[in-house]
Amino acid sequence: MGVLTGLQPERVFYYFEELTKIPHGSGNTKEISDYLAAFAAEHGLAWEQDASNNIIIRKAASAGYENAPTVILQGHCDMVCEKKPGSAHDFSKDPLKLGVDGDEIYAEDTTLGGDDGIAVAYMMAILEDDTLAHPAGVHSLLPGLPPQRRPLRRNAPHRGARHCNAVPVQLYVHGSESA
Repeated sequence: MGVLTGLQPERVFYYFEELTKIPHGSGNTKEISDYLAAFAAEHGLAWEQDASNNIIIRKAASAGYENAPTVILQGHCDMVCEKKPGSAHDFSKDPLKLGVDGDEIYAEDTTLGGDDGIAVAYMMAILEDDTLAHPAGVHSLLPGLPPQRRPLRRNAPHRGARHCNAVPVQLYVHGSESA
């Protein structure tokens, strides 16, 4: 039984906990990218993975939605790797140690990796749910971009910095340096 078992939405927190078991700091995204490729294959979804560990997962439209505009869901696979001074945690090999305190989820002595880990978990839950009616091709773009190709972001205060992507999706698909 997982640490997040019982939290709702159940499948989102299931996948989030699974993702925290895989080391995935910036520049170390091969294992998580491969995990997402295996997820796509296991669920019969079309997917592409490039040499930078970016992955695109496609889901065919539900019956009756074949001509509706495509929906694109986007998140990133890497996490911010920060830890408390003196922590022995090794982000290249150690999973996060999760805990729950009331309505707060935390990682012991490290950042949680929840900035986009939760976005990826939501995408996985949506992609696996065959009861959801959806338009043509729910696409999930999950970049593992190398540092020189990071998307531009705007910071806003909210318990530190909150990141909002401020670039078009084409940046991820084509690796363009311009917005």
